[in-house]
Amino acid sequence: MNFQPPPGVVTVPIRLNRPEDVKTAIDNLEAKVLNVKRGIEELLLSLDAQDKVSWPAFTAKCSSLASDLSTLQANMRKSLLTNSNEDNGEFIKNQLILPHTISPDVNPHLMALTENRVPVWNHETAPSFLRTKLAPLIEDE
Repeated sequence: MNFQPPPGVVTVPIRLNRPEDVKTAIDNLEAKVLNVKRGIEELLLSLDAQDKVSWPAFTAKCSSLASDLSTLQANMRKSLLTNSNEDNGEFIKNQLILPHTISPDVNPHLMALTENRVPVWNHETAPSFLRTKLAPLIEDE
């Protein structure tokens, strides 16, 4: 059974080197980033909910976030693979990860994944999200 994309949708064939390792690395990165995101959200919610926050609780939460970020950084050096040698992230850097489809239509699954920040993945939005450098205006500042 051949899959036919809807009109206006471009599909990109992708061949990965060691696809299981790439999927594992991306899954590990998503889990760790989600953990850091939850920690930041909890900190911001606690700051919003209270007029005064105890200094020891605040510094404990900040040190916990710093620890999570340094763990994420250390895992990036090991390419997010369990029991792997430190390769300074060369495995991840050498992988080309592209979106499977580019579509002009609003994608509810994409909206759910991005918490309603990105409604479509098209030729206008893809370059800004795949950018590896800051936008020129921001870099000039």
